[in-house]
Amino acid sequence: MDDVEYGLNTPDVEYGLNVLWNRSFRNGQVYKENLGFFTPDGLLIAPNMMNTTHSSSYGFNYFEKEIKDKKLFVKWGNQKLQVLGIIHTHPNRSSIQKPTPRNDFQYGFMGIHNYVMSTYYIYDAFIKNGREYDPILGRRHEYNKLPMEFFGFKYKGW
Repeated sequence: MDDVEYGLNTPDVEYGLNVLWNRSFRNGQVYKENLGFFTPDGLLIAPNMMNTTHSSSYGFNYFEKEIKDKKLFVKWGNQKLQVLGIIHTHPNRSSIQKPTPRNDFQYGFMGIHNYVMSTYYIYDAFIKNGREYDPILGRRHEYNKLPMEFFGFKYKGW
């Protein structure tokens, strides 16, 4: 399986989500939170070399970001990729499993949802009418509960 120390850009979102979760562990123990950006081309997984068991902020801040025409873009190599959504892991069962207030709603003001993969569930963190919401979408492995456009309609589980 691919390592994500230096990042990974994959058109196979389902594969990328499995990498994102599996690389949150090492030798069966919680290792690091991981973060990815859903783009029109697939899933861009941020480098995790300095993430911790309770934070993926290094990965989040690694990419140069730009807001243009009310859309968020991240720079990967010489490409600027539009961000459709953000997802990160909360693998540490001894800490908060759902989205962290304020921290996990970074671009909610732009309508960008931040999804959290916890041990048991996928949460959807978004802002509506100035208020933070974080409903459960489904079990952690139920990727089909995420918006279909993230998969380019190629999700194998349907």
